[in-house]
Amino acid sequence: MAKEKDPSIYSHVMQTLNEVLPEDTIVTCDAGNFATWMHNQLVIRDRFSFVGPTNGAMGYGIPAAVGSKIASPHRPVVAFCGDGGAMMTIQEIETAVRHQYPIIVLLFNNQSYGTIRMHQEMHYPDKVVATKLGVVDFAKMAESMGALGMTVTNKEEFQSTFEKAIHANQTVLLDIQCSEEPYVSNGKTYEDVKGIKA
Repeated sequence: MAKEKDPSIYSHVMQTLNEVLPEDTIVTCDAGNFATWMHNQLVIRDRFSFVGPTNGAMGYGIPAAVGSKIASPHRPVVAFCGDGGAMMTIQEIETAVRHQYPIIVLLFNNQSYGTIRMHQEMHYPDKVVATKLGVVDFAKMAESMGALGMTVTNKEEFQSTFEKAIHANQTVLLDIQCSEEPYVSNGKTYEDVKGIKA
């Protein structure tokens, strides 16, 4: 995608969600570089539930959201995933649609395996390989499975688009167009991450 993407969208999304997420939300999280933003900036309140992989397995976020919605059908469920992890299990959106378990998928699309690239840059800075992903229209892919798909191209669009998703009463995927930068390495402190403002 030719248009320059704003690296502050990650932080902006988390700060917006802190204001608008319902208090009984179940949050599921995939493995990926985007998750550092969620772990450092999303406020998990007393009535939230957080479901995430403990071993870094990719592809966890969407199926975990479907299972969480089956277990707690009256609570809102929001899945966080990157484009790399989503491509491993995105077919479970069709499961949610078919069984009428509405979930919201926030897909951070930076067209890369961000964590793998981060480790390559840390350990083999001149040998970054096989981490770039192609252009995929995830909103259209979600629509092909019967969900509502919407694309977010800048941080100003996020809140209104997310509020549509919350009130849609169906499975929704938000394809959030993100910059490949900034990568957040395991060596970064909370203060380093917090310093990138929305």
